[in-house]
Amino acid sequence: MACDTFIKITQKTRRHFVMTQNGEAEPFVDEILANLERITQDLSPHQVHTFYEAIGYMISAQPNKPAQEKLIAKLMALPNGAVCILFWLLVLFSDPSSVVISGTR
Repeated sequence: MACDTFIKITQKTRRHFVMTQNGEAEPFVDEILANLERITQDLSPHQVHTFYEAIGYMISAQPNKPAQEKLIAKLMALPNGAVCILFWLLVLFSDPSSVVISGTR
């Protein structure tokens, strides 16, 4: 429920999240991305997807394309890291001889 409300808010006010507001040191989206793992740790998978979609709406409001790309990279760092770990586990358990430890071959 809260994630559904959050996405509705971000759809209507997305620009406010990527601009530095009075009294703030950085845009709120930067603060969210810095604490993404802590924010999403107690959410169900469906809620995490909704939360990521909401952050995507915020990022889409960033008019500076290089800054937008950096925000996307920060947003995707956690899931990309998980996929990388899963990939290496798959490689390790499917064919352990294919894993090369630096300096051993």
